[in-house]
Order: sequence, then C-alpha cells, then structure tokens
Amino acid sequence: MDEKPYKLEDRTMEFFRSTIRLCKMLPLNVVNTEIVRQLIRSVGSVGANYREANEAISKKDLAFRIKISRKEARRAIFGSALFSRQILIMPIRLRRSHRKHSN
Repeated sequence: MDEKPYKLEDRTMEFFRSTIRLCKMLPLNVVNTEIVRQLIRSVGSVGANYREANEAISKKDLAFRIKISRKEARRAIFGSALFSRQILIMPIRLRRSHRKHSN
C-alpha cells in the first residue's frame, strides 16, 4: 500500500510550478527580485521537507519535518498572496497611468 491518499508530493510539486509561473509574470525590480528568491526557496522547501518527512527515521523526526513544511507553506502562501494582489492591481495602475498621460 505505497500510494498516498492525498498525493501531497504531487501537490507540493504543482504548488512549486505554479509559484514559478506567478513569479515570471512579475516585473523585475530590486524589491520583487529579492522577494521572488525568498518565495521560491520557501515553496521549494515545502516539498523538500515533506519528502524528507516521508523518509523519517522516527515519529519525532516525522513531526519535525512536517512542522517545518507547514511553516514554509504558511510563509509561501503569504508571499504568493502579496504577489497575486500585485498582479491583479498592475492593469489598474497601467490604466490610471495611461489616463494621466493621455490628458
């Protein structure tokens, strides 16, 4: 019975891929570049620590790895939410900027 019911390894990999797609949509600047680096590290850590938890040598080790994975997931979700909001706001800013320069 090797199959995991929630396929979290696949889901963490998809989370990583979708985060990379999100980050590619952002304009590059000094602030975004550093935040993107941290976000990608956090998201990658979610999957890496989950995979390590599956190879845990004890229940204590399993709990520790899962705890780290959850902590990184919370950090990554926070960063993703900030960028998602920024991506949604960008078209509004562009329209406002266009209106200012059109007048």
